[in-house]
Amino acid sequence: MGARARNALRRPAFIGAISAGAFVAALTALIVIPLQERKGDVPLDPAVLSRPAVDTIPASQSLSVAQLRVTAADSALQDARTAAQRLTASLAEAALTPEASQQRDSIAARMQVLDTMVARAENVPLPTSYRALASLPDVAAVPRVRALVDSLADVERERESMAGAGGADPAFISLTSRLNEIGAAIRAAAAERRSAMQREFAALAPPPPPQPDVVAAADTAAVLVEAAAARAALDSATTRMALVRKAAIDSAASRQRSAPARQQGVPPLALLGAALVIGAALGFGAAFGDELRHSRLADAQEAERVTGLRVLGTVRPRPRHPDLMRRQSDREMPPYIDPRNEGYQLAYLSAATSERSLLIVTVTGQEPEVCAVVASNFAAISAEEARSTLLVDTDSTACDVAAALQVHAEPGVVDIADGTADWAEATQQVTIGRSGNFDVVASGTAAPAPADEELRQLMAGDLTRLSRRYDTVVLTMAHQQALGGLASALPGDSVIYCVRVGATRIRDLLRAVSQLSDAGTPPLGLVVWDADVPELPPPEELAHRRGRPRRTSEYAVPRPATTG
Repeated sequence: MGARARNALRRPAFIGAISAGAFVAALTALIVIPLQERKGDVPLDPAVLSRPAVDTIPASQSLSVAQLRVTAADSALQDARTAAQRLTASLAEAALTPEASQQRDSIAARMQVLDTMVARAENVPLPTSYRALASLPDVAAVPRVRALVDSLADVERERESMAGAGGADPAFISLTSRLNEIGAAIRAAAAERRSAMQREFAALAPPPPPQPDVVAAADTAAVLVEAAAARAALDSATTRMALVRKAAIDSAASRQRSAPARQQGVPPLALLGAALVIGAALGFGAAFGDELRHSRLADAQEAERVTGLRVLGTVRPRPRHPDLMRRQSDREMPPYIDPRNEGYQLAYLSAATSERSLLIVTVTGQEPEVCAVVASNFAAISAEEARSTLLVDTDSTACDVAAALQVHAEPGVVDIADGTADWAEATQQVTIGRSGNFDVVASGTAAPAPADEELRQLMAGDLTRLSRRYDTVVLTMAHQQALGGLASALPGDSVIYCVRVGATRIRDLLRAVSQLSDAGTPPLGLVVWDADVPELPPPEELAHRRGRPRRTSEYAVPRPATTG
């Protein structure tokens, strides 16, 4: 994923185009669309806008007064009911004679004492509680209570005599149950006596007072009428307050809708920043998604891993050292020729060690500019090693070797194939540094380009004779020419395939390696170009450029008349 992300960042133009479109779309969505929605709101009539805001103070005051009135009416009604109850009680007390009233109070006091003793006997079921209950005058007056008390005393004495036997003695347990039964009988006698006392108390109750006198003494009708009126006033005030509040809310909403459309709460810089972030994210996301669908090489390690081929060298163009540019010959050297670059030297040494005496290297790839620069530097390194070197360009559609070495593009291989020139006329000499030089045969600019079969026959026949006079022969050809079988027609079998980091698709590279292997020329290795595509002049400019005088090499072999 890191390799894919780095490759995505290598496409700033693509990311910039997507980001610009996304930025404009996001800015439109954030600013223009809300403005169009606000324009759709229908403003209110100016007369409506000139009206003052709805005043809710009078309605609120009326509601408060109604609530106070209801509270006062409820309090007055409660006071009237309390007074009526007191009047009724006083009339009832006044209807009793002093003797009857005193007798009622005595019966009430005895009933209270009886209730207390009964509750004690229930909570503490002991012989002492039962005897205390039976000793009350009202309970002792019951005929069977005396016999129950005597039985209680006898059972208690007998149980005390058996106290040493322990609580597990069946006789002791039977006596305890008998005590509880006697106590229950005493409580039942006390309950009967209390019922009789309650009937006596009820018989002494005074007759009910006449109702008209009570109404006259404490009349609550007027208070009830006032309370009903207060509640009606409260309901009316509540309804009016609800209507006033709704009118105030509607008025505020109308004023807000009729206000001029403006951006509320979001500063313009925030919108601009948000649009920039969205655009950058979408731009990188699009580049990253395209990289995931069509993966490209990220580095030399990935190239070796996916193809199984050895990377002969990784080329990273570097600025020339000032100390090495003191001589005029070094300053006049073409900008892309750097035989001291470590990537070119490693690739050349890897190819040179694969042959014994004659070195014939074919450089191909999907990008002809990169192939032309790599082949030119191979020839320059071979020339610096004092090896007689020939560089041949068979790709007449690009003329990249002539552009990289800044030599004439014609006559070239195309003219030799057409019979308008021979090898001696098409051969040019290029000087590298102070003493190194090698021969170059450009591709030529004639149209149409010769057929692959014609080039195959030309190279198979003439290149064998030329190789007798050279120690190193470097050829560069188009990708389609190599796949078409042109590389297999050459005497040597050292094919070097050039790839570019961040541009060569892995799928296309695997297909090309497979096709070269099927054609009988498996690649010797890969040269990884880790930089931008070299900027070379077009063929139209090379066809008429005027450079240094062309010098024919002494090793050039004239083309025989019998060759096709």
